[in-house]
Amino acid sequence: MLLNINTLSNIRFWYSCLSNFKKTKDINSDVLQMEALVTSIVMSYGRIFGRGTGSTILNDKIIPDFLLPIHKEIIDMRHGRYAHHDEQSFLEKDIDVNYEDDSFILTPRLEIGFWLGAPKNWAELFKWLDEYMYNTIQDTINL
Repeated sequence: MLLNINTLSNIRFWYSCLSNFKKTKDINSDVLQMEALVTSIVMSYGRIFGRGTGSTILNDKIIPDFLLPIHKEIIDMRHGRYAHHDEQSFLEKDIDVNYEDDSFILTPRLEIGFWLGAPKNWAELFKWLDEYMYNTIQDTINL
C-alpha cells in the first residue's frame, strides 16, 4: 500500500500542476506539457488498479458508486489511449480520398481531443482515494 500512496502522491502533484497550468505564447509546448501530465496521471492511476506485482492492487469494488463513472473514465482512457489503440470517443481518424488529374490524393487525418487544464471531476476521486489509503494504513497499524 505504501507504493500506492507514493503513486497517488505523484498523481495529486501532477493534477495540481495541470489544474494550475498557465498557457504561454507557445501553444505547441503547452499542449505537449498538458498531454505529458495527463499521461502521467492516467498511467499511474491505472497501475494502482492493474494486474502488476510489487504493490497492493486495489479492486474497483472499493470505489463508491458516485465516483465509479470517473474511475471508469480514467481506466478506459488508460486502456484506449495510452496502453492500447482501442476505439475511444476522443480519437477520430479518417482518410480523405480525392481524385485529381488521373491521380488519387490520400490525406490522412487524426483528431485527438483533450482537456485544457485538469478535468475538475477527477479531484474528488483522487481525494477520496487518498483518504481510503490513509485509513487502510491506519487500520493496519492499529491491528
